[in-house]
Amino acid sequence: MNKQKTYCFRPYLFVLAVLTAVLFNWTTTEAVRAEDTPLATVTVIDGDGAQMQRNGAADWEPASEEMDIYQGDKIKTDKVTKVEAQLPDNSIVRISELSSITFGVPEISGTKLDMEQGRMWCKLKKLKTGVTFEVVTPTVTAGVRGTTFWVDAQNPEENIIGVEDGQVEAVRGRKRIMLNRLMRISALRDRLEEADYFDPEKRQRWEQFTTRIIKKRMERFREVVGEYRDNSVEAAEKGAELVRNITELDKKTRELVAGLEVTMKKQERLTQETDKLVGKAKQVKKNRQTRLKKYQLRRLKSKVDRLIKTSAEVADDFKTSKEAFTKHFLSVQEYLQQTRELDTKISALKKQQNELKRKTERKKKRREFDPDWPQLQKIHAVIEKRVAEVIENTERSDKILSRFGEATQEKAVTLFEHTEKLKTYIDENKTRIRESVKSLGKTHAKLVVLQQAIDKELEK
Repeated sequence: MNKQKTYCFRPYLFVLAVLTAVLFNWTTTEAVRAEDTPLATVTVIDGDGAQMQRNGAADWEPASEEMDIYQGDKIKTDKVTKVEAQLPDNSIVRISELSSITFGVPEISGTKLDMEQGRMWCKLKKLKTGVTFEVVTPTVTAGVRGTTFWVDAQNPEENIIGVEDGQVEAVRGRKRIMLNRLMRISALRDRLEEADYFDPEKRQRWEQFTTRIIKKRMERFREVVGEYRDNSVEAAEKGAELVRNITELDKKTRELVAGLEVTMKKQERLTQETDKLVGKAKQVKKNRQTRLKKYQLRRLKSKVDRLIKTSAEVADDFKTSKEAFTKHFLSVQEYLQQTRELDTKISALKKQQNELKRKTERKKKRREFDPDWPQLQKIHAVIEKRVAEVIENTERSDKILSRFGEATQEKAVTLFEHTEKLKTYIDENKTRIRESVKSLGKTHAKLVVLQQAIDKELEK
């Protein structure tokens, strides 16, 4: 009987086991996701002595800018190094020399900084409901809602909290004291002292170490963007120049072709007249009246001499056309190469402009909450203007390459395609010249033979 009961409940036990496994897996996944989300990012390091110890790791590694900080990670600085980190909302945390801070695990959603020693300055955006930010030192906990404050834990026996703007709650044991703007409090090992006011002008502004660094970097970035702007202007000007040159070459080529058509018609007429003279010479040769025959031969000779002269003129015209087309062919090859190079340059600029835009937006997002933003804003405005010029010039250059001729064309032709067609057109006409010159050579040879034959007949 007991065996039967156990058997009956087995399906339910199986379902319960599956649900437990799914719930455990979901909980574990959520925990992994939380741990995988960066709590902050290192944005500025002044010095070479910043190190980071990853959560659970035994070894320390050099900290570097743009390094993400995760839950449980620890940062420490030596006696000549300071660090700035920013939270995902761009709130700012600056850490002084000889400091050691762990990005700990808060009891509820938010950020918890365990400060073993050193100094810290924070400028926080207003926290959302249910989100906390707290700094824990050996002697006091600072609970923050969104403010500008500093913590000094250099002396292990006395830690100090100062509020520059907003409110911070200092907590030790059961005692809680709310600090308002320009108030500070000392926390000893066994008690909280009374809060008092401080003069911010007399406080050492060590946290301003970023001012010089950020300003210098933004000035350098401004120059870099300026170089890209100049490159984009040069590309646009080069594109416009290429269009002018290719348009002019196109026009001159068509003029050359028109001249070539005239020369080729001369050559065709010359061939026709030569064939007629050859036929006429055969008829005259059959004439048995000597005087009439010689008269006709002299007239034929005069015409042959004239055609030989015309043949030489046509040959000169073909030579001139050939030289001009060869020159144009070399020019169009050069323009094709320039078009390829410009296309490569514009493709690089298009990639660079996106990166410049991304960096510019990120710099603004990071620094517009910085107390130094007013003096950085002018530099950033120049950067934004130059990035806009890079984008404008690059788009203009890209349009030049991608659409040649009138904008009303049903099918857009790229500059490269047009130049390739022009090259083919020139090459085809060079072939026509070669064929015409061969034909002219044959005609000239006929005329020379005919001339010799007439001279021989006249000598009889």
